[in-house]
Amino acid sequence: MTKKSLIGLLFVFALLAGCAPEPHPSTYADLVKAYRAAHQAKSIGGIDRLIYWGSMPQKDKDRILRGIAASFDKTISTAEIGDLESDFTMQSGTYIFPFQPEKTLRVSFENPGNKGGQLVGTEYSVGLKDGMAWILYRSEDVE
Repeated sequence: MTKKSLIGLLFVFALLAGCAPEPHPSTYADLVKAYRAAHQAKSIGGIDRLIYWGSMPQKDKDRILRGIAASFDKTISTAEIGDLESDFTMQSGTYIFPFQPEKTLRVSFENPGNKGGQLVGTEYSVGLKDGMAWILYRSEDVE
């Protein structure tokens, strides 16, 4: 092996070592941490990998991700896992989750433009499947 090919091979290994994807969150605490990191980095790809899409149509995925990206200009104040609401239902009309959610990820954003200092936020249903924690959305077309 020539010196030039050895340097090229080492370069490829170095690139691959730096590009290894992060493991998918296996706990709700890891999911919260990954969500915070992706939001702070304004990474739509980082958020996308946290959502269990099932067989949701791409147009619906795109709409959801655009909505999430709209919050990237806000600073997260709190992000925590809580219980599902007492009136939670697996299905709403023709929309159903791909698998049973267990908890809720509640995210509050700082709202400096609000003179009352109120927080704005959002909630995501979350669940565990195959040893991984996921954000879930209802869809008409699920697996």
